[in-house]
Amino acid sequence: MPKCIQKLNFKFFDTKIRKLETRIDPLVVVNNEFITFRKNRKFKNADMIEILTWTSIIAGGILILLLILSIVGGLDLDVDVGSTEIDADGGGLGVVKGFLTFISVSSWIIKVLVAAEKHLGVALGIGIFSGLLALFILNYIFRLLLQNEANVNWSMSDALFEKGEVYLKIPASNGNGIVNINIKGVTRELKALSVNNEEIKTGESIVVVEIEGEYVKVRPA
Repeated sequence: MPKCIQKLNFKFFDTKIRKLETRIDPLVVVNNEFITFRKNRKFKNADMIEILTWTSIIAGGILILLLILSIVGGLDLDVDVGSTEIDADGGGLGVVKGFLTFISVSSWIIKVLVAAEKHLGVALGIGIFSGLLALFILNYIFRLLLQNEANVNWSMSDALFEKGEVYLKIPASNGNGIVNINIKGVTRELKALSVNNEEIKTGESIVVVEIEGEYVKVRPA
C-alpha cells in the first residue's frame, strides 16, 4: 500500500478516535460527578442518622427515668412563674415528658426512613406524625394511671367506720394486733387496739370506731 494512503488512513482513524474521546469525556465527567454526589449524600445521611439515633436514645432514656420517678416515686415537676404555680405533670403526661416522647419517637422514625433512603420531606412528615401519635397514646395511658392515684393517697382517717378482718390477734390489753381493712380499693394492714379491752381473735370481723395516732381502735362487727 502506498505511503500516502497509509498516512490518510492513519489521519482518518486518528480523527475518529479524537471525536469519540470528545464525546465520551463529558459522560465520564458527569458519571464521576454523579458518583461523587452519591458518596457525599451517603456521608451526610450517615451523619444525620447518627445524630438522630443519639437524640432518640438520650430523650427516651430521660423519659423512662421521669416516668419511673413519677409512677413509683410520685415525683411531680412543678414550675413556678411569678406567683402562679404551673404543674407540668398535672392531669396527664406533662410538658416535659410529652416533649421527650415526641422528640424520641419522631427522631427514631426519621432515622429509620433516612436510612432506607426515603425522601427527607417524607421522612420528616411521617416522623412528626408518629411523634404526635405516640404523645397522644402515652398521654392517654398516663391519665388512666393518674385516675387511680386517689386510691393510692390515703390517710388513717379514711379507715374510720370501715369494716375489716383481724390478721393478727388483738389482745385484751398490753399490746396490739393487726387488721386488714379495704381503703379506697386497696387492702391495708393497720395496727389495731381493742376499744372494749377484749380479745379479738384472728379471722374475726371488726369495725373501726376510733383513730388514735398510728393505731385504729376496733370492736367486733
